[in-house]
Amino acid sequence: MVPQYNIYGLAENLRGFRIPNNFSQTFWNAYNLENDQELDVNRHSVHPVYLETRYGNGSNNSSMSHGVYARNAHGQEWLMRDESITYRTIGGSFDLYFLSGSTPKEVISQYQSGIVNTPYLPAYWHLGFQQVRWSYQIWSNLQDVDDAYAAQNIQLEGLMSDLDYLNMNRDFTDNPGHYDIGPGKAFLDRLHANGQ
Repeated sequence: MVPQYNIYGLAENLRGFRIPNNFSQTFWNAYNLENDQELDVNRHSVHPVYLETRYGNGSNNSSMSHGVYARNAHGQEWLMRDESITYRTIGGSFDLYFLSGSTPKEVISQYQSGIVNTPYLPAYWHLGFQQVRWSYQIWSNLQDVDDAYAAQNIQLEGLMSDLDYLNMNRDFTDNPGHYDIGPGKAFLDRLHANGQ
């Protein structure tokens, strides 16, 4: 790297926008049990891509940029030093992608469209107002919530219950006495009839 290089990225963690030139970042592909509050510790995921920008001298405000993405699911570490960046990993197969362009936008566009791809087009109802929470307890409570939105003339596109509809949080079960199948079918039929 050139002296005093400028790199940004290496997400997801809490830190300033520009990454210091004398800094080490360790990533583990695991959820942070400290609830995402520790500085310089990765959060929900590992997304090791950086953008380096070299700013021109003079009045034209020009810049040159490049990026590097390291795809690897194992523990890894990035060591930023005065004139170098070192990538280390504890194993696994990995791919290094090198991206170049004259502007940060060009580099990010290559990364977005050529490597991770662009976002999908969501269903229309995804864009509307949705209500979700824990502890509705029974189907009739969900119906009361839906009715309250309708009474206030607020269009509710989606109404979701959290894990409390499951029997002891087990997948593919229903909580008997709370979320029985018969009343649930009637509730869902009414939602669907309303276009929700």
